[in-house]
Amino acid sequence: MKYLFLLGLPAMFVSYPMYFMELNAFKRVLKIENPEARDQAKRRFTLNEPEVAYRVLSASTDGFFQGNAFSPAVMKARRVAVRWLYISMRLFMVVLFMGLATSLIEGKQ
Repeated sequence: MKYLFLLGLPAMFVSYPMYFMELNAFKRVLKIENPEARDQAKRRFTLNEPEVAYRVLSASTDGFFQGNAFSPAVMKARRVAVRWLYISMRLFMVVLFMGLATSLIEGKQ
């Protein structure tokens, strides 16, 4: 179990920066390709740019954000960003579980 923890930890430290890089790429593509969706989210949430990108990323369904259809480039950037988000979350959960399991197992010995 220690080995999974030791392998998951560096992988997690690589995946989170990749997610934020892809979220930034999504933000740029959204600003160019679908400015109306970005502006609508910015007016609605009154947040800074990365937070607006995250809100649009998480609130969009089936290629739409509040009635605004995404372009194919935005959809591609969204898929990549969501994929890195899920990879990062899963790695975090593996590292958390392995760390807790290892501490419980070693605590009983």
